[in-house]
Order: sequence, then structure tokens, then C-alpha cells
Amino acid sequence: MKQKRTQQVLKVMNRVCMIVFVLFLIIGIIMLVASGYFSTLPHMQPYPNQPSADTIVNFHGRDTTWNALCFELFVISIHAILSALPAYWSHAICKCILKGETPFQHQIVKKLRWISLVLLCNDLFIWEGTYFSFSFPLDALTVFAISFIFEYGCELQKEVDELL
Repeated sequence: MKQKRTQQVLKVMNRVCMIVFVLFLIIGIIMLVASGYFSTLPHMQPYPNQPSADTIVNFHGRDTTWNALCFELFVISIHAILSALPAYWSHAICKCILKGETPFQHQIVKKLRWISLVLLCNDLFIWEGTYFSFSFPLDALTVFAISFIFEYGCELQKEVDELL
């Protein structure tokens, strides 16, 4: 009974991870294209009726230049793409466990470490207004610590396999 419930939860997590991956990837690509399309950087020819680079735009209650707004779109698109990667790797981990394989494998440890690295990079790009918050990297450090637990589990799994 418990194993059946675990399988159902893993299937739901697997689907959610894939949906989040596709959604964030699409949002990131659309915003990346939009930031390039609307950009008025010197190396690009402006499109007709496009504001100049120093045009002041009111964005979320604050005045900013058009180029700064395009840069924010670019940063948001990179943030969305970086958010998609951990969802994809989590999907791969769930898929591995759903196949009935042991979660204590070196490939899962590598995926967990990649997830922690991407989370850390993603957290470093987050600004809250005008200041940076150092409380965000805790999620990356937690996943990194869990990867060491899984690495130890790999060693134990190897010892057990050698005994048999």
C-alpha cells in the first residue's frame, strides 16, 4: 500500500517537473527574443516607431530607460531558463526511481550537484529592489548537502553489492 502511494506521488512529481521545465523554458525563450527585438543597443538598427535608448519608461512604478528595461527582460529570461534546468534534472531523477532503480547512483549525485550549482547561480541573479539578499543561497546549499548524503548512500550500496 505504501509503495503504491509512493509510486503515485513520484508520477505526479515527474509530470509537474516536466510541466515546469517546459513552461519556464518557453517563457525564457520568449523573453530572450523579446529583449533582443526591443533592444536599441548601438549595434542594432532601431525598428520603426521604436523608442530611443534614453526614452524614460514607467515600469512597475519607477522610471527607467528603455535599454534598462530591455536588460531587465534579458535577466528575467536567463532567470527563467536557469529555473527550468533543475526541474528537468528532478524529472530525470523521478524517472530513474520510477523505473525501480536505486536512487543511490553516481548519476543522481551529479544531477543533485548540478541542481545546487544552477540554484546558486539563479539565486545570485536575484535582487530585491536595490539590495541583494544572502538568504536565498540556502536552498542551493541544502541540495548540495543532500548530494553528499546520496554519495554516501552510493558507497554503502557498493559495499552491499560487493558482499552479495
